[in-house]
Amino acid sequence: MATQTVELVHEKNIVVEKKYHMSYEEFAEKHLFANYPVVIGDACEAWSAKKKFTPQFFKKHYSDREVSISGKTYNFGDYIDWMLTGTEENPAPYPCTLQIESEYPELLRDVMPPLKYAQPSRIGSKLVPNRLLSGANTLEIFFGSPGALFPYVHYDFMCLHAFITQLYGEKEFTVIPPDQTPYLYPPPVIPGFRR
Repeated sequence: MATQTVELVHEKNIVVEKKYHMSYEEFAEKHLFANYPVVIGDACEAWSAKKKFTPQFFKKHYSDREVSISGKTYNFGDYIDWMLTGTEENPAPYPCTLQIESEYPELLRDVMPPLKYAQPSRIGSKLVPNRLLSGANTLEIFFGSPGALFPYVHYDFMCLHAFITQLYGEKEFTVIPPDQTPYLYPPPVIPGFRR
């Protein structure tokens, strides 16, 4: 498949491309080290999660679980119903986050092999103490509905590169150039980071 243009950010003329069959070398040169976003259309091609992770799957297998969103607890089955019927005017609470390793370890095999573009992983390196990662080394599943917005314009913990793998539905992202980082916010729960 050919490269596709996904979005044009007008002010800086940044084109975010969608690419397939990209080598790690091309990714590293043109995106990772250049700090230039890209949509990788086939990054998770081998994942069974691609076909398996639907709202119906989670409702069938995990309806009785509880999820906590912004300090409130919801029945996961009820949350999925709300998510599926949510509207711009009445969105389901966001983000509903599942921690795969600690809460749903049986789903780990569905998100393997690890993304080649996220390698080499520094997680587990003796040079990066676990206490510094403060939860940034987890695999998470996010659920949301139309109208659901992240609560603030932010950069990720420790300014790490982020990989988002969209498996179901649609999500709109606003990509902000690295030189605009001073105008963004760190996660408010991380001590030592300033707003």
